[in-house]
Amino acid sequence: WIAILLLVFGWGVGLGLTAGAQAPDNLSVILVYKGETAGTGPGIASLKLKVNEEAILTCKGMSEDGKEVLIAPTWKADKEVVLTPVEGKGRSIKAKLVKAPSGVAFITVTVITDGGKKVVKEIPVEVSK
Repeated sequence: WIAILLLVFGWGVGLGLTAGAQAPDNLSVILVYKGETAGTGPGIASLKLKVNEEAILTCKGMSEDGKEVLIAPTWKADKEVVLTPVEGKGRSIKAKLVKAPSGVAFITVTVITDGGKKVVKEIPVEVSK
């Protein structure tokens, strides 16, 4: 019985270590796209919204050799932008510009790799006229 308990305990600890990882070490860059699905190409460099306008943003991770990498991103934004999770879409958020920034507001996507490397993508948000 002790051997079985040790086996189960060891398996559970192993799961805990892998479950905390957000991305494999080969993650090189985070790309952000406007819409509910990640597209192809370089993604968006900035976002223009009117006050009270919303946009859905989706991200994906890419390795240095151009292959998609599974990621679990953390999204943050300046106070002028409210972020809401999109149900059933772990890599997507809804961004709403609630107040015009005095300059530019930012949405930041962060992913930590298994090896502890921090990969960050910042999207400037400007008021469209």
